[in-house]
Amino acid sequence: MKERIQATLRHIHEITHQEVSDHGDTAPEALSARLEETTAVLEEKIEVLSEQIASENSVATRQILREQRSALKKPLKLLREDYLPRLAKYEQQKACFGDRNSYSKTDPDATFMRMKEDHMKNG
Repeated sequence: MKERIQATLRHIHEITHQEVSDHGDTAPEALSARLEETTAVLEEKIEVLSEQIASENSVATRQILREQRSALKKPLKLLREDYLPRLAKYEQQKACFGDRNSYSKTDPDATFMRMKEDHMKNG
């Protein structure tokens, strides 16, 4: 998922020409903050383009501006509806995981209990 996020950020960088640094493997909190900042920048750019479309009289110019706006809306939707919620979910799961090797998604308090000698002789 981190690789897909980096690819999306590079794509956004190409579209908006903003300064996006490539950090490779970052902490989830820092990555989440970067995504929030990028989302805010994209929202501002989309709002500016919407205002330009509303004030423009030329049909050809409006079409070009709409294409630019839709090119920004696609990664924004991906960030808002996919990456940010998944990162939040992963952070919550990691906090629940704690120092254990595994945990049950349906019962976070449950732990695996190994028997000394089981019926398969795997003790």
